[in-house]
Amino acid sequence: MIATESRTVLLKVADLDDEFAELILGEYSENFDLIPSNKLQSAIRRVTLAQKAVPVLCGSALKNKGVQPLLDAITLYLPAPHERSYEFLQWYNDDDLCALAFKVLHDKCRGPLVFIRIYSGSLKPQSAVYNINKSCTERMSRLLLPFADQQIEIPSLMPGNIALAVGLKQSATGDTLVSSKVSAVAAARQAGRSAGGEQRNTGDIERLLLAGVEVPEPVFFCTIEPPSMAKQQGTV
Repeated sequence: MIATESRTVLLKVADLDDEFAELILGEYSENFDLIPSNKLQSAIRRVTLAQKAVPVLCGSALKNKGVQPLLDAITLYLPAPHERSYEFLQWYNDDDLCALAFKVLHDKCRGPLVFIRIYSGSLKPQSAVYNINKSCTERMSRLLLPFADQQIEIPSLMPGNIALAVGLKQSATGDTLVSSKVSAVAAARQAGRSAGGEQRNTGDIERLLLAGVEVPEPVFFCTIEPPSMAKQQGTV
């Protein structure tokens, strides 16, 4: 027999998802034990994507308890990159790169390592990218997939994925990276048309396209910089 707690979960999901409710009231009304697990998982996913409820899992990373079910739940219930709808992506073509630099590490040997998350397009080593924030073009040398304190070199990066880019000297936290200045200008023009057809300064529109990281105002601010590039390694 199915446990009382499990029945409660089934009924709660049915309250939030009409398709699953039809299964509960119809085909499986006589025996909840016969409900296929994939039917329940699909219903939970629909409820999650509709933002009607949030799955809650328990565990302990310290004791390695519940970690695998959490990873499985991320795959089962959260949206894939192509299922997400970002307003700014409508201004880019499907193949155009749109990426966010959301963190920078300084490696003694490799120099700045920039964490990049891809929203559209793709990225490969030796690619040139245009930084909208800095109004400059940079070329990355390698792409690395981080695993704790180890990095594995990868041949490409697709939408929804995160990797480390080596060779970006100017990019900082919150910068938006695109394929080229041409694609940035085209996206700015498209954004201008979406705003009502008003002709705006291209630079102003480009700033509107940024999906940066909001950093709270510091209580105390101090910048420490080496006097020269030769002495930079000793300050990292």
